[in-house]
Amino acid sequence: MHCRRPSQGYALIAVLLVASTLAAGVIATGLNTSLQRSDWQAQRDTLRSLHEAKLALVAYALIEDNTPGTLPCPTDRLDGKSGTCGSPATQGFGRLPWYFLGMMNGPGGTGNCLWYGLSAGHKNHGNVSQRGTTNYPAINPGTTGSLSLAQNDGNLVAAAVLLAPGSALGNQLRGTTGNNLCTDGTASEFLDSANSIDNADGNTTYVGAPNDASFNDHAIAITEQDIMRPLLRRILTTFAPASVRSDLKSRIDMTSTTGNLRQLRELNGNTLAFDQFLLSGAPATAANACPYNADATHPPLTTKHPVSWLCFNGWYEQISYESSGSDWSLSVGLPLPSTYRCKMNGSTGSINCGTNV
Repeated sequence: MHCRRPSQGYALIAVLLVASTLAAGVIATGLNTSLQRSDWQAQRDTLRSLHEAKLALVAYALIEDNTPGTLPCPTDRLDGKSGTCGSPATQGFGRLPWYFLGMMNGPGGTGNCLWYGLSAGHKNHGNVSQRGTTNYPAINPGTTGSLSLAQNDGNLVAAAVLLAPGSALGNQLRGTTGNNLCTDGTASEFLDSANSIDNADGNTTYVGAPNDASFNDHAIAITEQDIMRPLLRRILTTFAPASVRSDLKSRIDMTSTTGNLRQLRELNGNTLAFDQFLLSGAPATAANACPYNADATHPPLTTKHPVSWLCFNGWYEQISYESSGSDWSLSVGLPLPSTYRCKMNGSTGSINCGTNV
């Protein structure tokens, strides 16, 4: 399935977030202050471009409406528009679809557009009803990226890797820009190798080694935590409307004081199926089944509604509830050893996120 062009909101989100990132000095810490001023500025601009791209991708993952947490596929186009995802079981590799993300432009400090490796399971393609299968794994806090970025302080497991080429080295020959911002040419004309890892081969391993005479790529990773931390709040927001909280509380009162939302979903009895309080008209599905296709008496469900993506991506099992009298809450967190969680007050619908919440 081709990636769709989302609303152009990512660039604004990215710019606002980048402003705070710059203020905190995150980008500055990666600069080599021994460089000449022009080189230093080029490196600064490159690192800024990488972080802007990272924030735009995380913003996309946060508001994507087919399977939140997935990322757009790399492209082979020079204009930054979206491409196709290819085989479901293989990782994605190509240029960053900067125009598709709503970014102002694609080049880094050296005038070369960014490249982008994407974990197979995080590719935004296929229908939501395919999630939870071998080639389309469910996206939730238990998901693990399949890429690796080697750095000075060890390897990072990543959902995606962003790469900024430096100036041409050795025999690298790059094409002309023509009417596009990105210069044409194969990946090997832009990306380098170090420590037996080739950034241009589109494999699952990438390297961000220190720059030297034979290597001048810059690389940053998008980890599972980068995606999941902001996404946890969105997930709980789905259950915040008063009507939804009222239905949840009535179900909690019918069962134990602790458990997860899958248990409540399967608590049918004489009540409507769990999914109907999220979407009026959802089919009354059997236990363990997820609503997706229309039947004779119900309208079609679109992939944009949480009834589908919450269920197929296994979020019901990830969200726990606790109840004590009239007080109750929903919570969801990152896997241990992380202590980051989001918690919704069942009485008010307010959500707090952080460590040891």
